[in-house]
Amino acid sequence: MSAKNELSRITIDLPKEDHKKLKALAAITDKSMRDVVVELINDYINNVSAADKRVLKAMQNIGQDKED
Repeated sequence: MSAKNELSRITIDLPKEDHKKLKALAAITDKSMRDVVVELINDYINNVSAADKRVLKAMQNIGQDKED
């Protein structure tokens, strides 16, 4: 994985039951909850991008603005 300074942190609130299910699913598949969530986010990003050319174009433009 990239250097830590190249990562961003997010925080989400889940219903307790969903948290328990995610934790159990991660354990059963021998993954961390973080790994499961990152995998799902990547799948979502790739599926939406492939399905909608407007989204793909917008995503390609992300980060192209130079920061001062």
